[in-house]
Amino acid sequence: MNENRSRGELVGNRRFRLEERLGEGGFGEVWRATDTLVSGDVALKFVRADKAGEGAGAALWKEANQSRKLTHPGIARIYDVCEFADEAGFIVMEFVDGEPLSVKRAKQPHGNFAWEEIEALVVQLCDALEYAHGKGVVHRDIKPANMMVTGAGVLKLTDFGLAAPHDSEGARGGSPPYMSPQQLRGMRPTMPDDVYSVGAVIYELLCGKPPFYRGDIDHQIRHQMPEPLAERMADLEMKEQPPPAVAAIVMACLAKEPDRRPAGVAAIREWLNLPQRTAEEMAEAEAASRPEPMNEGVLAGKKPAFIVVGSILGLLVLLAVGYFLFG
Repeated sequence: MNENRSRGELVGNRRFRLEERLGEGGFGEVWRATDTLVSGDVALKFVRADKAGEGAGAALWKEANQSRKLTHPGIARIYDVCEFADEAGFIVMEFVDGEPLSVKRAKQPHGNFAWEEIEALVVQLCDALEYAHGKGVVHRDIKPANMMVTGAGVLKLTDFGLAAPHDSEGARGGSPPYMSPQQLRGMRPTMPDDVYSVGAVIYELLCGKPPFYRGDIDHQIRHQMPEPLAERMADLEMKEQPPPAVAAIVMACLAKEPDRRPAGVAAIREWLNLPQRTAEEMAEAEAASRPEPMNEGVLAGKKPAFIVVGSILGLLVLLAVGYFLFG
């Protein structure tokens, strides 16, 4: 079984050609690949070699099963799971042509965004999470690195590898700087865990760091109150303060006890007077996130219009020439 993958390698019974290594995290190493059967880009998530003995196959199937039932413009889609003899198993996922929000933040001149720059992204995040929560799924690993943003500004929530049904058996998992005190303790996953993570994400996007990011992070999340957002930004000499309502809802999300947080992501949107996207807007976002389709006439075996018109004109010319020569 080859664990040293390289560009141009064919995997999945030679159906997928590896093009570019995109990165890795948790259990998976992710590659952009060409599906040679349909001539399109996909993302392939392999089990990392150092995780191969930790129930990796089960983890792949779990992620696929959790995500396959989630069909939403703001959630990267899962297409299939491939397992062949003498090959590492992998998930076939939607390829999102963009970059992680964590990378976009790091590229900002001061390492942070103004609220106006991320307001539309927060709307999309709330939309995607509200949908997932409505399906009874808690993400449990919400962080900027798991949010892909396309060139058109479409946000796609990725990596449901730690997702769990609401009130299923607890397990720690996740990324500590964005985890609620309850998730750190390994308690049953609940939607308020994701609400806490949303608060930590917005906090980081606005001031460049999550609420707790150095030292004993576990202890701080469980026992210390985070520094108010406005004070953190003042300490960092950031002049563009967010609206008071934004600072207030972020701190509410970061409450230690779940019942002190907003009741759900819908409550975050209502507090901030953020609009919920209409079905038409979601459809437009979905279309904007897809690659340009091939010419339908060519795919259906039909000749494009300009070929048909050219053929008719050519026939008319031949008839005219024949009339003058033989008429």
